[in-house]
Amino acid sequence: MAGRAPYILLMVITVSLGIWQVLYAVYLRTSTILDRPTLISIYTAGTFFVYLDTAFIPAVVLYLVHQRGDILRAVRGNTTAPLATHLWKRILDWALTGLTFVMAIAAMGVYSDYLNSLVLALHRTYLDLGHAAVAFATLLCIDVFISVIVQFVQGKDTQPADLVRNCGSIYSPCSAK
Repeated sequence: MAGRAPYILLMVITVSLGIWQVLYAVYLRTSTILDRPTLISIYTAGTFFVYLDTAFIPAVVLYLVHQRGDILRAVRGNTTAPLATHLWKRILDWALTGLTFVMAIAAMGVYSDYLNSLVLALHRTYLDLGHAAVAFATLLCIDVFISVIVQFVQGKDTQPADLVRNCGSIYSPCSAK
């Protein structure tokens, strides 16, 4: 099940993106005939699915990097510990993902409340939460880029030299001798 988890998460993200596109199409088509509270509800529901994608697309990449780190550790016989296999790194990755999602959802809720009441103080709070969500999303993207680069550098020499020498190529299967 652990091997399928990132793909299941990716499927959920893809479905949520499709739901957002349908809701946005409904919002555009019905913006002249529906009342304001209904339009705000459609807009808020669509925004939830956008923020779901924003937070969890990098999480899929980080999940795959964590699995790749576990594979590198197994291939090297537990002689090295890739960065992605450290517990603090996994906690950092999931904490950034969770904080990004929470900040984005909080901003969405405040903005929905602002649209319903049109109180200017709520708009300022929305901007503050929105900036926090963008900051966490930026940190999450930087974390993804650093994790992928470090994983690539650490996994560069995972193939044992004698296996390459005996088989002729790392891409062709070896025959047992």
